[in-house]
Amino acid sequence: MARKPKRNILTGIEIGTSTIKVVMGEFQRDDVLAIVGTGQAPSLHVQKGEILDADKVLSQLARAVNAAESTSGLVIDGPIFLATTGAHIRSVVAVGRTMIQGAGRTVSDDDIVTAVQGARSYGLPPDQQVIHTCERCFQVDDGIRLQSANGRVGDWLAAEVLLIVGQHQPLETACALVHELMNARAKDIAFSAVADCFAAFGPGDAEQGQLLVDIGAGVTEYAVFQGNGCFHAGQITVGCDHLANDLAIGLHLSPARGKALVRELAGHGCSALVRRDGRDRTVDIRTGAGTCREVPCVSLEEIAQLRLGELFQAIREDLLRNHALGCVGGRVKLCGGGALIPGITQLAHKILGLPADVIKPRLLSGQEDILNAPHYMTPVGLIRWGRFVQDIEGSGHAASLGGQLWQEFRRLLRLTRESFRL
Repeated sequence: MARKPKRNILTGIEIGTSTIKVVMGEFQRDDVLAIVGTGQAPSLHVQKGEILDADKVLSQLARAVNAAESTSGLVIDGPIFLATTGAHIRSVVAVGRTMIQGAGRTVSDDDIVTAVQGARSYGLPPDQQVIHTCERCFQVDDGIRLQSANGRVGDWLAAEVLLIVGQHQPLETACALVHELMNARAKDIAFSAVADCFAAFGPGDAEQGQLLVDIGAGVTEYAVFQGNGCFHAGQITVGCDHLANDLAIGLHLSPARGKALVRELAGHGCSALVRRDGRDRTVDIRTGAGTCREVPCVSLEEIAQLRLGELFQAIREDLLRNHALGCVGGRVKLCGGGALIPGITQLAHKILGLPADVIKPRLLSGQEDILNAPHYMTPVGLIRWGRFVQDIEGSGHAASLGGQLWQEFRRLLRLTRESFRL
């Protein structure tokens, strides 16, 4: 009897500030990702995306993994991909330059590879390492920025590369937890916003320029995908927990009630944007066991608009500093738990000056609660990112421009993975 081929099931793990999520999936025809198992558990000892108590997080990770295996009826024994976020993540724009060696001073494939490799050799402190490298643009002499420099004539070629960098210790801590629980290392690690973009956008979406904002509990990540890929990425250690804290202080509630109130905004008919009729409406806020207090809806909306408006303003200022806002020709795509707050798209439009939508994972099948869930973008995106990594490792390109860049990227993946080994 012929033996059935082994299923290629990939697993994405996100250790977030409020929740640990585990998603198992496999690819079907036409790029559809079928979700076969999901699990989640409270993060507990994770603050702003960084692990504070590894032992306690490990026990919660085990709960989420067990739940995913239970819903799928399978044991996780395939490639595992892990998300990272937190204040230790930063973006660096590195520039590599080379004298153009092509015939007739025409930019050749070899010139581009040399310039890109020069940018990727950017020196980092010993406690930091590169998570992602993404080509931004090219310049010939002092000309305009180009997405492709092939065929241009000049003396010098410059390549801009975006490096997304993290500190070794928090990256290694997360990988060590996976290794201890699963007896296998994570195959690769991705910045959460980059994983989100893999879940959100198809191959042609980057041409127009897209801005994705993931509003989590303790951290908000964002990325601009344009042209060659990720043009800019960043994070701000502000999220829904900060809004919960503001509501608790402003309305004299306990921290737990403040968190619950963020989830209940929709039920109370309140928005992230102050509405004109807000002063005429009141909501009953539960303040304790069997006790309630009547509060004007506008009070909740003013607190939400102030906190979330400051968040979007900080993102806008960072995008302007890095010349990234002008690269966005499409809409702002919002995801994460904060994307479920009523009025969040209108507020984003008001501050960022771009129309905004709540985005869901693309080309997905399986569990209904995941298909329309903006807060599952990261673990779903990790699976798509994982397939991208597998495709790179399995490709056999010739030693042309594409082949050399693929080989260089594979080398970087190998070096990154080796640095995670215990």
